[in-house]
Amino acid sequence: MLAACHLPGDKNTPFEATFSDSKLWFNRVIKVDHGESIHVSHLWEFVSRGAMIIRPLSPGCHGVDIVLPVCFKGNVLTRDNMTAILIQVKIKKDVPGNLFDSMDPFDVGLFSDGDEPLPVIRMVFALGSDECGIKFPPQDKSDQAGKFTSYDIWCAGLSRDTFACVGDELHWYQSLLKRSLRIS
Repeated sequence: MLAACHLPGDKNTPFEATFSDSKLWFNRVIKVDHGESIHVSHLWEFVSRGAMIIRPLSPGCHGVDIVLPVCFKGNVLTRDNMTAILIQVKIKKDVPGNLFDSMDPFDVGLFSDGDEPLPVIRMVFALGSDECGIKFPPQDKSDQAGKFTSYDIWCAGLSRDTFACVGDELHWYQSLLKRSLRIS
């Protein structure tokens, strides 16, 4: 898989080569009150505590619900070696296909103007979709090309085709999704 949008030097670099030496680790979830907490200069603090981040549901959150901090290269945890997986979760059936546009890592506060951004992974979980599977948007179809490098992954539907890890417990996940749809 190639980057959906990329900086000039990253056009032909596949996902596997870009993230081959990257690491993530978490065993807890922290909900942050302020979007500025997810800036790359702070992500090492979350990793050192084994935490992934849940963003607040507010107008200033720009379409990112979950942030998974990633130590980009090697085993040294520093402010200069952090990037993230940005995730947006949708439970309704009808989800617009341009959600990645609202997940600009500069707009969501992961990077500041003037930063030289490390590559990111952006994921959309369209859980309520009738169409199941994983898709990778084509390269250079985004207006964000040239601003940062991002590998985009669209995960549609709640099924074993999309999330193989659910195994024989799929009915429980589907039951939770149906309950969430009634509540929202």
